[in-house]
Amino acid sequence: MRLAGLPPTKAGEGVSKDSRFVLLVSGSPRGASAELLWELASGMSFVVAVDSGAEWCRAAGVIPDLLIGDLDSCTAESRAAFATQDVEVLVFPVDKNASDLELAIDELVTRGFSDLVATNVTGGRTDHELAALGNLVAAGERGLAVTAVEPQETLIFMNAPGVRQELKLNFGEGISLENAPTVSLIPWGAAAEVSASGFKWPLEKATLLPTASRGVSNIPVSAEPRIYLHQGALIVVVQTPALP
Repeated sequence: MRLAGLPPTKAGEGVSKDSRFVLLVSGSPRGASAELLWELASGMSFVVAVDSGAEWCRAAGVIPDLLIGDLDSCTAESRAAFATQDVEVLVFPVDKNASDLELAIDELVTRGFSDLVATNVTGGRTDHELAALGNLVAAGERGLAVTAVEPQETLIFMNAPGVRQELKLNFGEGISLENAPTVSLIPWGAAAEVSASGFKWPLEKATLLPTASRGVSNIPVSAEPRIYLHQGALIVVVQTPALP
């Protein structure tokens, strides 16, 4: 999508106010393109920028509904720009026991959102990335259906028990071993019991361990492969650009 010359757009424009979908823009240094952010925001009823996620939003011409964090990485220019756009701001102390992302998830759970799409959460410091993934897994345990859309991959979070125990991927017709994206099933925190069909290496109530690599780099052989999580927490990583 071309953005040049277009005015900043308020998140949720044209979307039903009853929708409980939220986009969370974090501040990874390897961020999503302006086109990707624009596409993601256009389908959401609410957008939250987490600290320096405000910089990515401003660059894409997306006005968040909420800016949250200690704002130590948010520039004065972004704060001033959003101050004129009725953006709600929640500021926390720099010295605290939770990351800005964790505080943002707490706020979204409190506000009753059901589906969370996050972006700009991977690609930075390893410690930040691991903590962020743990925060998103925990969000699934608290009732949010969580997906992270990054420039070259999509991460889908599953929890059993939880709101997303069964997943059907849709790759369209014409899928083959030559053009299929790899799909990895990564257990988080403890063993996960997983079944998967429509893959080169199917699974039937297999135990995947976070200390082993059995679930890495599977290949879909069906246009609609299915994954069922019997127990545990699982991150499904699809290695493909999510959007043009």
